[in-house]
Amino acid sequence: AALTSGVGVRTAVFSPGIAGTLRANYRALDEFLGGLAAALLTGGADDATEDDDGATDQDDDDDFPEFAARRFRPTATPDDIASSQLRIENHPATADFYRKWNLPIYYQIRFGAACARLDAALEAVRTDGWTASCFTGSAESLKTATDLGLELPAFQELHDAIFTLWSEDVFLRPLAHRFLRGTIQLFGRMLAAVEDGRGDGAAPPTAGWGASPHTVAAVAWDLTVLGSCLAGPLPDLAAAAARAHDARRATDEERRAL
Repeated sequence: AALTSGVGVRTAVFSPGIAGTLRANYRALDEFLGGLAAALLTGGADDATEDDDGATDQDDDDDFPEFAARRFRPTATPDDIASSQLRIENHPATADFYRKWNLPIYYQIRFGAACARLDAALEAVRTDGWTASCFTGSAESLKTATDLGLELPAFQELHDAIFTLWSEDVFLRPLAHRFLRGTIQLFGRMLAAVEDGRGDGAAPPTAGWGASPHTVAAVAWDLTVLGSCLAGPLPDLAAAAARAHDARRATDEERRAL
């Protein structure tokens, strides 16, 4: 209730204006809810705490042995925990909590950033040709792209933009279907640009690139490499991201909230 009652708290926690902050908040609270049943139904071993000096302070059983036998220590089987977790996930309060997040807006911010990168790269290609220096990612990302065999900066930029969407710092499991659709849209925009740029060589370097056998070979190669990435490593990356970020089964209320 404290997270949803105050306007200031709601703005700070649920606002998608700062995408990185929303992702961190969502992940932290989602993981907390995902393990709530296990935390409540297991006890005893996790009672040790640390004092200000870093020393471990065990529970009070040693100091008050007469109370140790009467202390409540919950015991639960894995089935008990799973059943309780399912009740938590399907509770109306949980569904209402997930509806507070503006996840579709978060996705639009992330997808918009990827589109902006691709648009800038294609504009550079229209001006200076396919060899235009337009890669804006990190040195590590560039090495990944080149190791895959991508040669043209525009394709390296698209590869990094797509895989950034599925990175640890961006991806959210409830938006997996949106990120997948966005990935296909980005690749489709590149295909459209390639098709539009073909010509007889009479136009500026942006169009007419089809008249150069070397450029045709380079573009065709990078299209093949990028297509192989989308058909191979990307599905595995997407599946791993979904498993790593949230092992819980999405409830119907969560899906409808999106």
